[in-house]
Amino acid sequence: MFDLDGTLVDTVQAIIESANLARTNRGYSHRDQEELQSLVGLNPDRFFDDLTLTQEENQTIVRDFRNILGAVNFGPDDVYPGAIELLTFLKSQNFHLAIATNKPTFNAQKLLHKVELLDFFDHIQGSDNMVSKPAPDILKSCQEIFRSDSSIMVGDRVEDILAGQQANSCTIGITQTFHKFADFVSYGASFVFNGLTELAEFLEFRDGIAKLHK
Repeated sequence: MFDLDGTLVDTVQAIIESANLARTNRGYSHRDQEELQSLVGLNPDRFFDDLTLTQEENQTIVRDFRNILGAVNFGPDDVYPGAIELLTFLKSQNFHLAIATNKPTFNAQKLLHKVELLDFFDHIQGSDNMVSKPAPDILKSCQEIFRSDSSIMVGDRVEDILAGQQANSCTIGITQTFHKFADFVSYGASFVFNGLTELAEFLEFRDGIAKLHK
């Protein structure tokens, strides 16, 4: 199971810019870029939690944000280095591959299509009518689809690790965005890598698959 934004596809800057555009379009001030970066990957409500909004206003600005982000012309160049090699190798080893993201499923499918990764995945699970990560609901839904008692969660945030732990998954932290190596270690990630290329090399050249299942 893979997280999507910040894990397979570098959408971080586009998400920050889309959140701030949604804010200014509604007459609100920009939010500090570092603050927004710390929230990328969480429920998008968090981008606007510094504002005093009614539930209806919050739903409207989140919808604006998603529409703005959905119009961004992402492409294969936005895929992180090592992602294609990693996914290709895992498919060659007969792994079932799933996306477990806080995005709505349709938006995740749309992004994967734009960056030409959609065909790698057997299942796309968004947060539709589910509690977002760090709750384990999204991951457990993937597990139920494949009826598997052995799974691995790969993500760029400690929330991915917490969700994976609650779903009894092996957990892999990727230090590509906000959270650093020490963050993943302190939250008890099973493994931590400095990028997808490093993870792919571990799996391909160091008998890494066997180690993941120990």
